[in-house]
Amino acid sequence: MAEGLFNEKNILKFVVVGEPSVGKSSIINRYIYESENFPVTSPGKIGMEVHFKRVILRGRETELQIWDMHGADPCLMGNFSLTRMNGILLVYDVTASESLGKLESWLKEIENYTTLASTPRVLVGNKIDLESERSVERRQGLKC
Repeated sequence: MAEGLFNEKNILKFVVVGEPSVGKSSIINRYIYESENFPVTSPGKIGMEVHFKRVILRGRETELQIWDMHGADPCLMGNFSLTRMNGILLVYDVTASESLGKLESWLKEIENYTTLASTPRVLVGNKIDLESERSVERRQGLKC
């Protein structure tokens, strides 16, 4: 992580986006709360929720802010402040090929509302434990 990512308050902001039910909240719960206790299926959520975690990065206490967009319509992103994001996680479900295709509209909306054109982006193929239900091959995800 480049030194320039840190602001004067040592806060790093990340947004997690993707279609409903791709597992964004499960990824966040696993990291923020270090919990594997999440429902096998969870009801879709609407809106946005911010999670916080304090970590030590490069010897400095840093606050991570993880913004979970809950699968809201990408066109509604203008209602949320996405300025100065340090990173974007684009999540799709490997058992639902349409979720990969819809990430393009998420990315377009993000570009409309973020202040940094060069904000790092990470593509995450989720639910890889459901190999027998997989409809997106690994090589398809790597092409994005």
